Amino acid sequence: MAAFDPIRTVSSNSASIVDVGTPAPATATSRDQTPTSTTCTENQQSRLASGHGAMPVKRKSSGLQDEGLPRKRSSRSATAVTSLIAEEIADTIFQSSNFITDFVLGSVTPEMAEPMTILSRLCHDPTRPGNVVNTAPAHSYGCRPKSYADNEFPTWFCDFANAIHTHATAVPSPPPTHFRPQWVVTRNKTLKGINNDIRRPDFVLSITEDCHAWRDILIVGEHESQRSKNKVYAQLASYADQVFVAQPFRAAVFGVLTSATRPVVSFWRFDRAGAIRSLDMSYETTDGELKQVVACLAILSNAPAHALGFHTGQLKWNTILDPYPLDAQSQVSTELHTVSPSIGISDAVTGGTILHFRELLFTAPGLVCRGTRVWKGSVTNESGTEVEVAIKDSWQSNGRASEGSLYSLARSRGVTGLPPLISHTVLYDINHDVRSTHIPADATTAAMYTAHISTHNRVLARLVLGKTGIPISTPALTPLEIARALLAAAIGHASLFFTGKILHRDLSPNNILACTTPLPLPQESIPGLHGHQKNLFGCIIDLDYALDTLSASASGAKDRTGTYPYIAINVLLGLEPHRYRHDLESLLYVLLSLALYPRTKPRTLKKEDQPLDCFWEAEDPLKVWKTGTIHQVADNKQSRIVSSTTMFEALLQHFRPGFAAFRNAARRLRRVLWHVGVADVCGVMYEKQGKGITKPHYERTSGKRTEGNPGRGKRRKEKRPAGSVRSYIRPNEVRVGVDDWQGYLEVRQLLEHLVEELEGGEVNGESEDGSDWETDYSGSADEGAEGDSIEGDVDNRHAGPGL
Repeated sequence: MAAFDPIRTVSSNSASIVDVGTPAPATATSRDQTPTSTTCTENQQSRLASGHGAMPVKRKSSGLQDEGLPRKRSSRSATAVTSLIAEEIADTIFQSSNFITDFVLGSVTPEMAEPMTILSRLCHDPTRPGNVVNTAPAHSYGCRPKSYADNEFPTWFCDFANAIHTHATAVPSPPPTHFRPQWVVTRNKTLKGINNDIRRPDFVLSITEDCHAWRDILIVGEHESQRSKNKVYAQLASYADQVFVAQPFRAAVFGVLTSATRPVVSFWRFDRAGAIRSLDMSYETTDGELKQVVACLAILSNAPAHALGFHTGQLKWNTILDPYPLDAQSQVSTELHTVSPSIGISDAVTGGTILHFRELLFTAPGLVCRGTRVWKGSVTNESGTEVEVAIKDSWQSNGRASEGSLYSLARSRGVTGLPPLISHTVLYDINHDVRSTHIPADATTAAMYTAHISTHNRVLARLVLGKTGIPISTPALTPLEIARALLAAAIGHASLFFTGKILHRDLSPNNILACTTPLPLPQESIPGLHGHQKNLFGCIIDLDYALDTLSASASGAKDRTGTYPYIAINVLLGLEPHRYRHDLESLLYVLLSLALYPRTKPRTLKKEDQPLDCFWEAEDPLKVWKTGTIHQVADNKQSRIVSSTTMFEALLQHFRPGFAAFRNAARRLRRVLWHVGVADVCGVMYEKQGKGITKPHYERTSGKRTEGNPGRGKRRKEKRPAGSVRSYIRPNEVRVGVDDWQGYLEVRQLLEHLVEELEGGEVNGESEDGSDWETDYSGSADEGAEGDSIEGDVDNRHAGPGL
C-alpha cells in the first residue's frame, strides 16, 4: 500500500473573519483596572485608575450558575446559554484555508490508506455506504446524500463516516469494540450530563457505539437548518461548551457542520480563545474536495487523545479503562513540581511526587472564558502520608499576573485567611501549544487573527492548595456555619487588601470556603480584632481577578471583572474602576444569595404580605441577575436593592427558613454601602474621575444644590455649607465621609453580631421595625461632611503591625 499522500489544502483569497453576530447591546466599558488601597497616595490612585474605561464588559454563559434551584428548574436554559455563547464567540471565529494542514493532517498514521484507496473500497463495498460511485473520467468518484432532511441526513452522514473509518486501514478493521470510536446520531437522544440534558447535537463521534452521555463525545456535529448562520454557529459552539463541561481535561473540541441544501461540510475547532474553522468543502466529487473530506473523517476517527484536543501533557491515566482522559473515572494523575514544604516535601523540583485527581468539585460552564475546574486531590508526602489537597485548573489571561504568583505575593506580605499554597505552574499556552502558532494563510485574515490572539491568548495554570473547607454555597451548611464563613471572608479579604495591598475583585459564593474546624491564626495578624482572640471558620480563594494595588501595570484582560450576578453596579456599568467598596457590595449580593438559595417550595404568605411578593419571582428571586443584560441587572440592583426600601424588604421576606437573622445583617450592610445621611434613604454615589471637577458640587440634605469655590494649587480642606454632603465619592471611601477601613470595621461588626445572634439561638431576634442595631450611619456621614477628618488619619491608623 502506498504511503498516505498529504492532500493539498484548498486556498482562497476570500478567507476572512466569520461574522457570528452583533456583540451584546450593552457595550459599556468596565473599569477593570488597578484599584487602590487607602494607604496609597493620591498620585498612586490617579496613576492606577487611569485608563479604566478601555475594557469592555461582557456577559458570559458561565454566569448562568444554577445553584439552589429545584431540579426541575435547574437546567441552564438552552436558549439563554446559546444566546450568551453567541456573544462570547462574536468576533472570535476565524476561517482559515490552512486549517486542515495545521489541525488534522498532523495526526496521520503510517498504516492509514490514501483517500482514493478508501473511496475505491467504499465503491466496491456491497452495502454501498454513502452512495460513493465511480464517475467519469476514470478513477474519479462522486458522493451525494439521498436527502438533506433533518430526519434523514444525520443517519446517512454517520454511515458514511463510519464506513470511511472501517476502510481507512490496509486490512479491514475487526468488529467494533468498546473503545472503537463511532459516529452516532444523537438528535433524538437525551445525553446525560451536568444540568445540560436538553441540548442535542444532530450527530457526534462517540467513544462507544451507543452514546449515552456528554462524557462519551469526542466530536460534535450539527446539520444546518433554516436558521441563520449565526444561530447555527452558536448552536454548534454550545455543544462544544457542554463537552468542555463534561470533560475537564479538554483544551479544544472539534466540530463538524453540514449544509442542509448542498454537499458541503466545514470542520471547526473550539478553544478558550474562540474558534477556527475550515473553508466550506464540497464532497460531491473528487474534482472538488471529496478527497480532503474523506481524509479528515478518516484521521479524526482514529486520532489520539492529544490530537482531539485533550491536554495530555504530563498526564497519566488508566488507558485500559479509558482510551482518553475523560474525567475522574479515568484515574488521572500527574507529577507535582515546585511544592511547598508545608506538606513535608522539599521545596525543590522533585519530579517524583504524584498528584492524583480524585473528584471533580466544581466546573465553570462557558466557552471563551477561564473554564475553571476544581478537584479534590491527594498527594503523598515524604513520610508516605496521603495529604488531601484542592487542585484548580483555569485558563487565565496572559495579560494578568498569575493566580499562583498572587498567592505567593500575599503570603510574602503577611496576609492571613487564605488557604496554604502547595504548588503552582503554567502548563499550556493557547497560541503556541493549543493552536501551534497557527496563522491563517490569507494575509488580511492573518493580520486580524494576529491582533486578536495577542489580546485573547490564555494560559492553562494549575494551582494546588491545602484543603481547608467547602464552598459556602454547599446546601448542607447551617446558617451559623454560613455566617461564620462570611465573617472569616470579610476578615481575610481585609487582610488581603490592607496588609497585602491586593484587591480580590471576585467575591462570590464559590470563592468563599466554610471550615468546620477553625483556622487558628495569630491575633495580631487579624485586622481589627484589637487584642481579642479569634479563630476563622472560613477563608477566601480564587485570586484569578485579584490585583496588586502597588503595581504600576494595569490588567490586560478584556473580560468583565467578577462573577456576573455579584458584580457591583458601577463596575457592571463601566462607570468606575474596581474599588474596595465594590467588593463589599459583592459581599451583600453573596449574603442575599445564600439566604435565598437553595429554593424550597414557595411558602404561603400572609394576606397582608402578598402585595410585596409581586416584586420578586418566588421560585427564583434573583433570576434577572443571572440571565439579564448588563443594564437590566444594574437597573434591578439599583432600583430594587438600593433605592427602594419597600422592594428590598420584600426580597428579605423570601429568605429561606432559618435565615431570619440574616435580614438585619442585610439591612445594615445595605446602609453601610449606600446610606446618604437622611433617615433610611440610600442611593448610589459616583466617583469623581480624572483631575476632578474644578468646582466641587455639594448637595444639601434638603435637596438644594450649591457650588463651592474651585480648588487651586495644594489640596486644602474643602469648605461647604453646613448640613451639606458631597455629591461624589472618593476612591478610598465606602460611602461619603467613611473610608475603606471604617467601612470594613462596620461590616465586621455586623457580621460578628450575626454570628453571636445565631450562636445564642436568637434566629428570630430582629426588631419589629427592622431597624436592628443602633449605629448612627448619618452621624458618620455628617462627620465626614464637616471636613472629612477621617482621611488624614488613614496612614497612621494602618501603620501598626496589628493592622
